[in-house]
Amino acid sequence: MRDEKGNITIKSVYKWLRSDTGKRYSFFIFYFFFFLILYLAFSFNQNSNNQLKPTEEQEETTLSLPFNTKNLEDNSYKFNYTITKNDEVDEYLGEKNKLQITLTNDSKTYLFSYQNGKLINNETDSFNVNFLDLYELKRIIKNATLTKEVKFTSTDEYEYTYEIKTSELATLFSLDYENTDVNQITVTTDSTKNIKKITLNLLNFMNEEIINNEDNRDTDKLTTYLITITYGEI
Repeated sequence: MRDEKGNITIKSVYKWLRSDTGKRYSFFIFYFFFFLILYLAFSFNQNSNNQLKPTEEQEETTLSLPFNTKNLEDNSYKFNYTITKNDEVDEYLGEKNKLQITLTNDSKTYLFSYQNGKLINNETDSFNVNFLDLYELKRIIKNATLTKEVKFTSTDEYEYTYEIKTSELATLFSLDYENTDVNQITVTTDSTKNIKKITLNLLNFMNEEIINNEDNRDTDKLTTYLITITYGEI
């Protein structure tokens, strides 16, 4: 395979492949590289499927928003996640890191991981990931109606208010609710329109959940149900 000077060159390799010895080995060399390429392609595809990215269902609603989400999608970040249910307030410290999200409340830690673009609850505890996952939140907002946009001149912050009917929100989660009472979503951004906070007033949706869930039908209707997500260090 080497030339007269003992070096391996393209010309010397080509000449060797055309020799009787080269022809005997070329068959094995060809299939070695063929299967190597197949293996690398398959490994890349598997890795891509597990990346933090929207599913096809979520991509369908990838319309432009008046604020930015890229800074959160592309980075790890910490956040506060607060659920206000009537007079009860549950506060969680959250962290999104690569392909998972963790929530900590007192001594309890909840772990969520992305599998094929969907956020999965790895715990046995019931926790609605639809109001935690940024891609799902974007999907909800894109199906809602923007009713008000305010710029606060003192801070240069922006606030966007959306409304979505309970029946429309249920449809996004493959539920069939006829209730048309609205739920409100408020997005607060900084001066560069990067998200600082999302507040979801889901009172009407959660009361409809109670009515349609046999296990909760004896539960009193809620008077308050708020989820507040405050994004912090990135």
